[in-house]
Amino acid sequence: MVKFFLVIVSILIVTPALALQTISVIDGDTVSVTISDSETSRLSIKDAKIVKAWGAEANLEVIPDGENGELFFIPSEGSKKTFSFFVRDSNGGTYTIAATQKPVQSETIILETTIIKKKLVSKADQKFKDLPYVFRVKSLITSMAQNNAKDEGFYGVVHGIREYVSLWYEVSIMLKSQYRQQDLTGDVYEVINITEEELVLSETEFLNFGDSVVAVAIDHMTLLPRQSTNVYIIRGGSRL
Repeated sequence: MVKFFLVIVSILIVTPALALQTISVIDGDTVSVTISDSETSRLSIKDAKIVKAWGAEANLEVIPDGENGELFFIPSEGSKKTFSFFVRDSNGGTYTIAATQKPVQSETIILETTIIKKKLVSKADQKFKDLPYVFRVKSLITSMAQNNAKDEGFYGVVHGIREYVSLWYEVSIMLKSQYRQQDLTGDVYEVINITEEELVLSETEFLNFGDSVVAVAIDHMTLLPRQSTNVYIIRGGSRL
């Protein structure tokens, strides 16, 4: 009898092209971006306006465009090479912008917000129940990592949960999204290193993270101070 305890999926991180960075986000995401260290850069949100920003003034000279709901900014003298600030859009989404200065020309950063509403499972989707268990677990993790359920009609998806979990003092953990596939439930957590030291994560540390954990995958195993990663946890039994 073959026992299956852990699935590890390697996630390829693609660096955005310079000059134009288009990034898909959901409410609560931490977004890593590149900005020019000497020229004006622009931050915009597709199909929404930026209505508020916090913390940017500590490292940036900001010129808000209230009419178009965009931010134009240039690093101020003595600003940190890497820093973060927060923005909120007109749809109510709030995002952490983790900016890194580089000797490049002006950058345009466009955030594309994605909210997938919970979908009902149709009778036609019942065929997926007969697929091999391991295949379904891997498929669910892949969809979670890609933030994509449009090709898998048997998923029910809820985004924007923002439920914080107290587990270890070294990290901040927040449940962001939940996916459902028949008898499986997938949780997407954002984990942030809140210490001043490098932190190394392991899938095995999350095997007892709540009930009925059958698989774990992590985007980044090593986190620098204030760096974040997504952790994907699959549980046996649907909870949505």
